[in-house]
This record gives sequence, structure tokens and C-alpha cells, in this order.
Amino acid sequence: MIPVVVKNCKIGEGKTKIIVPIVAASREAILAEASTFHSIPVDVVAWRIDLYEGVRDTAAVIETAGMLQDVLRDIPLLVTYRSAVEGGKTQEEIDNDLSPEAYGDLLQAVCESGKADLVDVEIFI
Repeated sequence: MIPVVVKNCKIGEGKTKIIVPIVAASREAILAEASTFHSIPVDVVAWRIDLYEGVRDTAAVIETAGMLQDVLRDIPLLVTYRSAVEGGKTQEEIDNDLSPEAYGDLLQAVCESGKADLVDVEIFI
């Protein structure tokens, strides 16, 4: 298998990779959590944007992703949005879920911004 290299992380080669999620709601909490990751063994950070209070503001998502990139430096950033179909949400979060069109538009904008190293796309949406 040919490894996928993202920043300093070779996926598909060597030891099992550790992916740590950020599930905080506010930008301040997200950045504070990310600032602790250089002291623990983390290969990739997965930011759950579905739990971010600014998820409906594409510019805010992209701006926060850029700030995360600055904090994480050489740790790859995976941006993911877990829809209600994929589970793991409270009723309030399900009620606030993005439409499939809004989901696609948001992830496309994140991809085009270059502020994420990886983007998780739900195949069923």
C-alpha cells in the first residue's frame, strides 16, 4: 500500500495513527483544546464542526479552521460534520442539522479554502 502523507503524518505506514476529536462548541474552547495537543501523542485532530456553534456561518467555520491550523502547526486537521443520520446527536442537535444541500455547500467551501488538511464526507448524503 502506498501511504498518504499529510503534513508529517504517514497514513498507511508505521504505527497505528491516533485521531483525537475536538467537540467543543465555542471558538475559544476549540482553540484552547487544540493548544493542549502538542503535549500528548496525537497524529491527526478531527474537528467536529457539527457541534460548533457557528456551523451555519461558513466564513466563521473557515476562519476557525485557519486559526486551528495555526495552533496545530504540524498536526493534520480533519474537518468532519456528523449528520443526524450518522448518529451521536441530542434532539436539539438533530433539529438544527444542516440540509444535504447546505452540508455539501459547507464542505465544498472548506475544501476550497485550503484551511483543512482532510475533509470527512458522509457517502450517504
